[in-house]
Amino acid sequence: MIFQSSIVILAVRGQVFGLPAVKNQPQPSSLNHKVTENKLKSGSSTDEGSDKISRASITVQVINGDQKGSGVIIRDKQKKLWIVTNRHVVGESLNVCVLFSDGNILPGIVFRPRRAENDIAFISYAQVNANTSYADPDLLFDTESVSLVLATGYAASTNTYLETSGVTIPMLRGNVLESGYSLTYSNQVEKGMSGGGIFSDDGQIIGINALHSEPLWIGDWYDSRGMKVKASLGKKLDTVSVGIAIQTIFSQLDRLEVKNNIKGVADDCPNKNMIK
Repeated sequence: MIFQSSIVILAVRGQVFGLPAVKNQPQPSSLNHKVTENKLKSGSSTDEGSDKISRASITVQVINGDQKGSGVIIRDKQKKLWIVTNRHVVGESLNVCVLFSDGNILPGIVFRPRRAENDIAFISYAQVNANTSYADPDLLFDTESVSLVLATGYAASTNTYLETSGVTIPMLRGNVLESGYSLTYSNQVEKGMSGGGIFSDDGQIIGINALHSEPLWIGDWYDSRGMKVKASLGKKLDTVSVGIAIQTIFSQLDRLEVKNNIKGVADDCPNKNMIK
């Protein structure tokens, strides 16, 4: 990254982006060490540990048969805890298994928003720890700003928690792509990190991962109206990671229909040592 006056020239996988400089923010290498209090919330007290440990504590691995992805613990207006992930992680399954950072594996029930076109799903689970931490959302985050961010999740190749640093690269001019995608950023997102959180430098969650850069298949990109985007924009989108903004996630969560006394939760989740 080369700083020139108020413009940053950023080259990402062969594509060059001219972006406004990130003001008054630390270099990406410092993101793993900066302590941010009151951003990751607990039922009784603030997590005083390091940021990385805190982010890991609210990140889960979602296991759907042979399919594995990630998710983040969030809280709705009724103070109920949920795990948010991608719809493509859970597929059509009604139940999944969730691996938490403490090694516990619990069954969860999948809920999908009414808007089927959004790549969002929510997982309800039986909370066993009253002090479970959850992510603090930045509902005012500007998706058209240039900000240092961390992408988190569980890499499927190693089943381990991973963080990568990068910057948001605004290129959609406030528009939304199909499936609710509106965040574009330079972070490397590995297979299995879909559904993992994207965090700002002050510790708040601004969205979740959805698509990694340089996909195995190259296809056309469409906006939320079903219109194909320009080829020049499509080529740039192929070189960056793409996510869903936290505002979209909470908008869908607020309208989620949840039935009481839900039954049919799977109880055949594997032991942690059985996960490969």
